[in-house]
Amino acid sequence: MTESQPADLRIGDVERESAMTALGEHMSSGRLNIDEYGDRSAQVTTAKTRGELLALFADLPAPHPTFGGAAATPAPAQEPETAPAQQNPGNRPAAHRFFHALVPLSALAGVVLLCTTSLWFMIFLPAVVVILGNVFLGDGWRHTDKHWKHEQLQRQWELKARHHEQRMEHHVQRMAYRAERMRTRMDRHRRDRW
Repeated sequence: MTESQPADLRIGDVERESAMTALGEHMSSGRLNIDEYGDRSAQVTTAKTRGELLALFADLPAPHPTFGGAAATPAPAQEPETAPAQQNPGNRPAAHRFFHALVPLSALAGVVLLCTTSLWFMIFLPAVVVILGNVFLGDGWRHTDKHWKHEQLQRQWELKARHHEQRMEHHVQRMAYRAERMRTRMDRHRRDRW
């Protein structure tokens, strides 16, 4: 079934949950503030027809509530941010890569010069390159892949924490919806009883 069917058809809990999910998406996107979300979600819980639900989404882009006998289709989950590719020397600045390449070359040159000449102090050439790298580039150029892996793990942890916060926020929204629905049913029961 689609939205082109009559607006005076009655709706059920599935359609209301679909509307609440769509409202939650709009609130998390910043299209609705918390007060507007509260007002509209209260109207969703008391809505009886498709027209009443659609009126709540008249000024909002997609997603809108879905109608039909099938279960409500949740809004597509946001694609989680992918962790940056594992750092490798190719991702580092050119000056860092230059000093990374220069250290083993200077060791090789020091050994060759030591063997071919009587310049024994050339064995300290790699140490001189490391000191120059620290002076010109700071300490960051010497970090090994362990450092880069630590940063990658930290980013992944932050992404997981953000995802967890979003899940908790969605859970709180659903609980608020269920509480409002329960209050509505209790009020209806009290009215019918008296």
